[in-house]
Amino acid sequence: MQMKLAEAKAKLSQLLAAVDAGEEVIIARDGVPAARIVPMGLQTSWPS
Repeated sequence: MQMKLAEAKAKLSQLLAAVDAGEEVIIARDGVPAARIVPMGLQTSWPS
């Protein structure tokens, strides 16, 4: 799923529910992907 930053701000609870269900979410700023939210179990390592 990809959405605009403004939409992501307005729907944060719904975004987290989708991520909890296993979905990956891409947030775009001005049409350019800026961030990816993934379920904790899908990430193999986390930055310090």
